[in-house]
Amino acid sequence: MREILNKFNDYMDLETALSQTSKTKYTKIVRMFLMKMSIKYSRISFTIEDINRFIVSKTSEKRRGTNVKYALKAFLISIGKHDWAEHRLKPVKTNPRQKKFPYFTQEIMNRIIHLLPMPYKGIAFIQSHSGARFREATTVKIQDIDVNMHPNLIFIKIGEYAKGLKARTLSMRKEHQVILMEMIAKRSYGFMLLGQECNNYNSILMDKQLDKVLNTYNIKLNAIGRSLGLTGLSSHYIRHHFADTFMLMPGSDIYKLKTILGHAKIETTKEYISVGDKITNEFIANSDTVL
Repeated sequence: MREILNKFNDYMDLETALSQTSKTKYTKIVRMFLMKMSIKYSRISFTIEDINRFIVSKTSEKRRGTNVKYALKAFLISIGKHDWAEHRLKPVKTNPRQKKFPYFTQEIMNRIIHLLPMPYKGIAFIQSHSGARFREATTVKIQDIDVNMHPNLIFIKIGEYAKGLKARTLSMRKEHQVILMEMIAKRSYGFMLLGQECNNYNSILMDKQLDKVLNTYNIKLNAIGRSLGLTGLSSHYIRHHFADTFMLMPGSDIYKLKTILGHAKIETTKEYISVGDKITNEFIANSDTVL
């Protein structure tokens, strides 16, 4: 099994642009599948039917099975089963992400932040004021925060935990420096919002820790959201809130928003805006006409 997994990992390293997080997740899925097949056949052997049954078994109710399918598709390609990978894998039925995220005011966002305990308060604060993804906000390192480069802005470098390992820089208004300094306290290095032990974690332990934090974070957000009349409040919803708030600012531009959110495609950015169909459609139409 080790030889097969090594070959699979080599394929992901050399032939894909997957982040380390995705590689770890895919390897775990493939290892689980191979272990199940070794128990069934007393050796590493499987059919396309075995693969499709495994995918279906991991896709039920609210669980999203696309990761399982993509992991096994990559695995098949790595062992030369291109026909199986491209033509014989069954489509996966998934429950799509919530697409509509009704706008709520910054006052409500501030209340949400106030009701959260640390470290979730800090994560929501960074997300709501920079548009950061959950992993980006959670893994901010103190030594990567620059409050001196610009008179009106704070810059935060994101690298190791950026999506797809694409390093980028978050920006926040200088007025938030006091709160950031309170979260940093007297420390000079390491993760701002995670325990000091996380500074020594390998990628596997860090993935487990981040999954645990995200699960608790979303549970707390959902509960607070219900108390405020917001359905499905989550870490992802806060990114949508940032997008709406940004688009309501004078001089806002959907292409600037695309860069801030770290999107590869403008179509993705358009899905984040929900501040009214008329305002959105007119702004997007004008932007597309100019460019």
